[in-house]
Amino acid sequence: MAELLTEYKTEHRRFKDRVINTPLVDLPLQDYLNESLQSGKEGDLCRGWDYLKTKLTEDLKIILLEDLKYWAIAYNSGKADYILNQLYPTEEINRLFNPQLIKQLNSFVYVWNDIKRECDQAEREANLKEALEKEGYKEIIGTEQELNTLKVVCVLDVTTIGLLGSFDKKAGIEGRLCWSDYYKALMIIPKKCRTRGHIIKNKAYIKEIK
Repeated sequence: MAELLTEYKTEHRRFKDRVINTPLVDLPLQDYLNESLQSGKEGDLCRGWDYLKTKLTEDLKIILLEDLKYWAIAYNSGKADYILNQLYPTEEINRLFNPQLIKQLNSFVYVWNDIKRECDQAEREANLKEALEKEGYKEIIGTEQELNTLKVVCVLDVTTIGLLGSFDKKAGIEGRLCWSDYYKALMIIPKKCRTRGHIIKNKAYIKEIK
């Protein structure tokens, strides 16, 4: 039986570093969004997204770094409205921001949500690796065939079924590593189980047991 591990918390250090090190442009929000649109080709599905990922205004930097109310908003459209209402009175919003700019602001929110998710995931992985290595685990990849038959405790991504579909979650499993010619990868076969196991898709952490 897989023992699911509690997610290692993140202090968002990597995300904060990413925001701090993103170059600033001295533009009001409407001009920043226009500049991003001009940087891409009309008709592109993700028009101007590279600009949005690699440049910020001072106001946007402050919101991303310091505004907990912004991050508490669940929906992208709500975050976009929050940015506008923080920076402009209603009459200015109606005058300066056409539907195309509003759409681009929603793209900004989406892009930076994704950047934060990636940064936080990388930070969680680094925290987990550090904690496991202190406990005597070592990192492996699923193609290390020479580890076949080794008895270990293995920490890896296990597919879990939830109400909204399947997702991967870290689990610690005691068992035996077994090479699969079919998958061209190692599997961890849990104790007292002979035929079923979990494929080591990418990397995992193992500690040998006697």
